[in-house]
Parts: sequence; C-alpha cells; structure tokens
Amino acid sequence: MAQLIKTCFLLLAFTIITASLFADNASADCDNDWTQLSDKCTAFAKKGIEPTLPSDDCCQTIAQADLVCACSKVTPDTENNISVPLAIMVASFCGHSLPHGTHCGSVVVP
Repeated sequence: MAQLIKTCFLLLAFTIITASLFADNASADCDNDWTQLSDKCTAFAKKGIEPTLPSDDCCQTIAQADLVCACSKVTPDTENNISVPLAIMVASFCGHSLPHGTHCGSVVVP
C-alpha cells in the first residue's frame, strides 16, 4: 500500500511539473507571437493612418500566431497607438478571423 501511494505521488508530481513546463512554453510562444506581430503588422493598424493592405510578411506572421493569446497582451498603452478594430480587420483580410467574443484589449470581436 505504501508503495502504491508513493507511486501515485510521484506520478502526480511528474504531471504537475510537465504541465508547468508546457504552460511556460505556451507563454513564451505567445510572447514571441506578440513580438512578431508587433514587428511585422503594426504599420497596418496604426491609429491616424490611411488603412493599407497588409504585406505578405504580415499575413504569414498572422497565419502562424496564436491571435487569441496575442489579443490578451493588448493594453491601454497599446491602444493609444494601435487601432484594435483595424488590427482585427487586418487579421480577417489575411484569412484568419478572430473567434466571436474574443477580447482584444477593450474590444470584443463581434
């Protein structure tokens, strides 16, 4: 019985450690997606500019990114410089619409 408890405890500990490693990787991936999107697509969603079609490079970045996670990184400071509705339209133009109800900063995707 003691051996079974010990085995169960080790299995539980292994599961928790593995889950935390995957969570850290997901967070790092999201940070990387945010950086790549900022680098490649900001020019197409800046406030106060005439909207232009996004570049192929921007659309490829959007295709590879976790957009829902990236939306979770939008802060009020980000919204001072970026038009979130325009950014959502850029993603849609590139063929990667955000799911309805996604919170992207202060905007909820209709």
